[in-house]
Amino acid sequence: MQYQISPLADIRSAIPVLAEWQHQEWQHLNSESYDLSARIADYQQIAEANSFPVMFVAHKNGRPLGSARLIDNDMDTHPELNPWLASLYVYKDYRHKGIGSALIHQIENTAATLNFETIYLFTEDKQSIYKKQAWKILANETYYNEAVTIMHKHLHR
Repeated sequence: MQYQISPLADIRSAIPVLAEWQHQEWQHLNSESYDLSARIADYQQIAEANSFPVMFVAHKNGRPLGSARLIDNDMDTHPELNPWLASLYVYKDYRHKGIGSALIHQIENTAATLNFETIYLFTEDKQSIYKKQAWKILANETYYNEAVTIMHKHLHR
């Protein structure tokens, strides 16, 4: 399957779709105040900044397939860790086609370009995806009443 990966700034029309997908997937891990409209506003700010934080969108002919973000912090319980690969999501019809791996690689390369040495993420149940790409487990803990695994990766520059 041929697709492109572009910064959100280049495909702003995808913001409502991406926000809806991610809201449905992860609202249980966010505060109640981070509703769909707040998520849309957050993504619009990311598109406007077009630097850091940054969001990348996998798309084909302008239609979003998935996305991932590089942000300063993704867990309010760990302000000492940064940056984070966050919100990696590929729409169900496009999974198992290498899109998620390509988005991870894009985020890692971007973080390295920004001179970060280590990158973090947390996941409820996708540890195996990240382990295949050399991510290591840092800790297991409970976050918003969910069991999560915090992972990290040293970036090669």
